[in-house]
Amino acid sequence: MRESNPADTDLHIDALLEGLRAACRNVKRKLVNHFVSMTLNMDFEEFSKHGREWLRESHYDDVWHEIRHLNLGAELLIALFDAEQYGQIVRVDLSGEVHWENDYSTIGTGSDIAQAFLCQNEMYDPDTITLGACIYELLRAKFAAERSRDVGTGTSVDIIVGGAQKYSISDKGFKYFENKLRPYKIPKITFAEDFLEEDIPAKPEPNVDNDVS
Repeated sequence: MRESNPADTDLHIDALLEGLRAACRNVKRKLVNHFVSMTLNMDFEEFSKHGREWLRESHYDDVWHEIRHLNLGAELLIALFDAEQYGQIVRVDLSGEVHWENDYSTIGTGSDIAQAFLCQNEMYDPDTITLGACIYELLRAKFAAERSRDVGTGTSVDIIVGGAQKYSISDKGFKYFENKLRPYKIPKITFAEDFLEEDIPAKPEPNVDNDVS
């Protein structure tokens, strides 16, 4: 993609998305077959054809419920560069759905928290955002996600320029941003009495008889 015509980016991304969808369907099919085989000692095709007649209705429904909730057990982020050296992000979620993302993306247990912080910034234009601002927003979201009990504090920051040169942030650089973001302190709040006002129910309008006698 990096060496092709920029006008072909959409076509190449679409082809990548379709290839990933096919791969996810294949993995999901194997997971379902394995689950049915281990649970019922039959393959999925047998279950589809004869499950309703061979199993009690409640058991049959329970198996379908479990099948519907099977997931890939992992998420995936793919970052690549197009011919104009703009970054492109593709995300595969737990269910196997494939997404072409804009500007940023998150995966993992703390992704909802991180996403909530990242979406508050409107400065993600690659032509205007600085590297320092990008790292700041990234770490702000990561440190916030650590509020989740399942997210660890270990963090590394890697920077890829133009899909070629790779850098890692130094300990000095990481400490600089960490000192600006940690520890987060809730400001002391003073609540004055005049911050509240009593809600007084509106008086009902009097009935008006418009009939003319």
